[in-house]
Amino acid sequence: MGKVYLGDDFLLYIDTANNWSSPTWVLVECIEDLAIDPQPITAQINKRGKKTPGYKRGRFDQMLSFKLLNSEDDTEFDAIENAIWNQTNDGTEILHLALVRGDITVSGNKIWENDFIVSGAPLDPSLDEGASYDVECKPAADSDEELTVGTTS
Repeated sequence: MGKVYLGDDFLLYIDTANNWSSPTWVLVECIEDLAIDPQPITAQINKRGKKTPGYKRGRFDQMLSFKLLNSEDDTEFDAIENAIWNQTNDGTEILHLALVRGDITVSGNKIWENDFIVSGAPLDPSLDEGASYDVECKPAADSDEELTVGTTS
């Protein structure tokens, strides 16, 4: 019998201090269906004389997505919900998030870290399953930081 894959190997953390030099990581537990698309955009290149097009890699356009479950007692839920509804573009809408393969406190785990803005979050006020947001986050243009891929220490 093979290994069972449950999908909870990767965890999402939010830096509640929003401070890259000294982050205060808190596990975001009120989520489902966590995904990151690590592929760069591809561009189709047509060459004269070739019947089929070729492709080139473009810029890395990561998108982090997850289902945020309504959880009014969690500070991490409040921080993400505030970023969803904040339309001021004054920097408070930026979320410092980390996707980690495992516990962030364990040394050697793979980590993807960046500042994100919420680029979409339709609200689903479902009566039978409870309310949730389908959140999509993209890298924040107003951040001085860039995607960091490494290991936890």
